[in-house]
Amino acid sequence: MHIKQVIIEGFKSYKEQFALEEFSPRLNVVVGANGSGKSNFFHAVRFVLTDIHVQLRAEDRRSLLHEGAGHAVPRATVEVVFCNRDGRLPIDRDEVRLSRRVDLRGDSFSLNGKAVNREEVQSLLESAGLSRANPYYVVQQGRITQMTTMTDPQRLDLLKEIGRAREGEARLAPQPLLLPPL
Repeated sequence: MHIKQVIIEGFKSYKEQFALEEFSPRLNVVVGANGSGKSNFFHAVRFVLTDIHVQLRAEDRRSLLHEGAGHAVPRATVEVVFCNRDGRLPIDRDEVRLSRRVDLRGDSFSLNGKAVNREEVQSLLESAGLSRANPYYVVQQGRITQMTTMTDPQRLDLLKEIGRAREGEARLAPQPLLLPPL
C-alpha cells in the first residue's frame, strides 16, 4: 500500500483543485521554493491521515479554508488515494479513496465516496499500520534536520519508538515482586 495521489481543493493556499500523483511506493520527497505550498501540502495530508485536528473550533475550521485573493471558499476537501494492490487495507479494492471535508459548520470523512466517522477512519488506518501511536509515516518539515543533529542515544530511542520496540521492552522488563505485608 502506498499513496497514489493527493487531491486538494480550498485548503489553505490551494484555492483551485490541485492533484499530485506519481508517488513512489517507497519514499517520497516534496521540494520547492519558499512559499510554493510544501508545508500546506503536508498539512493537508496530515489533516486526512492523522488526528492533528480532532476537535475543530470555528476559528480552526476557518484557518483551514483558503484565504487568498478573490472570493472566499465555503469548504475545503483533501482526498488521499491509496494503491491497495497488496491488500494491506482491509478493503477489496486496488484503489482506496479517503477524503476529509471541512467547512464553517464542521468536518466529515468519506471512504470511496461513502460517509464514515472518525473512528472508522482510525480503525482502517491502524489496520494498515498507520497508527496514532507511531506517527512517523509523514515526516514533518524540520524533523529531518532535528534527526541528523541528535545524539546516538537519542537516535536509538527514536528508532525504537518508530519500530515500536519500546512497547516490547516495557512488556519484557522485569516486574518488581510485590509481597503482601506481614
